Amino acid sequence: MAKEDLLKKGLKDQTNENDLVRTLQQKQRHDNMTKIQENKQFMNEWQEEGHQNWKINQTKRRENIARVKYFEDKEVEAYKNKLNKELTQGTDEMRGGISEFEKNLQKLGIEQNVDLQEALKKMEEKKGIPPGQIQNFSYAATMNKIKESKKNTDFAGKERERRRRKLMVDQARTQQTLDKQ
Repeated sequence: MAKEDLLKKGLKDQTNENDLVRTLQQKQRHDNMTKIQENKQFMNEWQEEGHQNWKINQTKRRENIARVKYFEDKEVEAYKNKLNKELTQGTDEMRGGISEFEKNLQKLGIEQNVDLQEALKKMEEKKGIPPGQIQNFSYAATMNKIKESKKNTDFAGKERERRRRKLMVDQARTQQTLDKQ
């Protein structure tokens, strides 16, 4: 009987050992499954956070692009306004120059819309008159006008250059301000 008891005890110990191994294996599997689920949940949260960050970055990028476009549109608009102003001033100067030219023609006794026959007739009339009497202007006054217009042209050129430099400085400051933002 001692052999049978030993055999039963050995069988019982082996069964207990097998149960213990199975229990440990099940616990190990359960722990592994829990770890896998935690890792999966972490990955899902991490990907969701990355997706949210991506959305925020895309929004900031769109806002930045819109801000740059707005600034560029303002610069283009200012440049167009400047060109239109220069064109208007040039047109006004041209019209003024034409009217001055016509006035000078009238001072000199030259009519702009004269028929050929009338022009020949006037030339015949002027043949007998000395050259100094035909012209009603002095050379000194003409030279003074030329000097004054040269002075005005030089001054206007300096003013344009000053405004251009000021505009460049203002644009550089604006660009620096935008770059800081």
